[in-house]
Amino acid sequence: MLTIENTIEIKSSVEQVWEVLTDRESYAQWNPVILSQTGVLKRGCRAKMRINPALFPMSVDIVYRQVQTNKELSWFGGPPLIKGYHYFKLQSLPNGNTQVIHGERFGFLATLMGWPAIVSLVKMKYKKADRALKKRCETILKSQQAA
Repeated sequence: MLTIENTIEIKSSVEQVWEVLTDRESYAQWNPVILSQTGVLKRGCRAKMRINPALFPMSVDIVYRQVQTNKELSWFGGPPLIKGYHYFKLQSLPNGNTQVIHGERFGFLATLMGWPAIVSLVKMKYKKADRALKKRCETILKSQQAA
C-alpha cells in the first residue's frame, strides 16, 4: 500500500481542531485541497466532495469510515483507479495543543502505478492543507482569547 502521511502540532485544543474539521461549510475559506463536502457527517454515510489534490479540481464520491468526535475523521473514496482511505487523527498533547496526523492510504492499483511525481505533488498539497488548518485553528483561538 502507498501511504502519504504528515504530522503537525496545532496550538489549539482537540475540541477546537475538531470543530474546524467538521465545519465543512467553511472549507472553501481555508482548505486548498478539500474545497467542499456535502452529505451527512456520520459513519457509513455517502457524501460528495470537491477536491484539488494535485493538478486540477474534481468531484468525487466518498463514504465516511470514522466520525469519532475529537479523535478521528476519515473516509474512503476519490478519483477512479486511485481511491484511498483519507484520515485526520487527533491527539491531545500534555501542553494543551493538538497533534494532527493527516494521511491517505491508497489502494493496490495506485501503489502499482506508483506515479512518483503525482504522489510528491499530493504530499506537498496535504502539507499546505495542514498548515492552513493550523492557521485557521490558531486564528480562531486568538480571536476567542481577545474577546
